[in-house]
Amino acid sequence: MMGLDNWLHWAAWFVKSLMFLLATTVLVTLLLCTPNSGATAVGTIWMFSYLPNIYLRPRFHSLSTNLKIGMCVYFNTAMSLGCFLASIRELV
Repeated sequence: MMGLDNWLHWAAWFVKSLMFLLATTVLVTLLLCTPNSGATAVGTIWMFSYLPNIYLRPRFHSLSTNLKIGMCVYFNTAMSLGCFLASIRELV
C-alpha cells in the first residue's frame, strides 16, 4: 500500500492504537481516582449533553435540516428530538 513495507503499516497502526488506548486509560484513571469525583464528572458531562436540546426545542421549525441532523450527533439531543417529533406526529 502506497509503496511502504507491510511492517511499517503494522507499526503505525500499533503506535496509533496504543496512543488512543493510553490516552483513554489515563482519562479513566484520573476520573475514577475517587468514586465521588468520577460520579461528579460523568454526571456533569451527562447533564451538559442536554444543552443543545434547550437551544433546539423552541427554534425547531426555523432551523435548517443540516443543523438538526448535525445536532443529532449527541445521543441525548437525538433522543429528545426523536421523542419531540413522535409527539408532534401523535397530535396531528
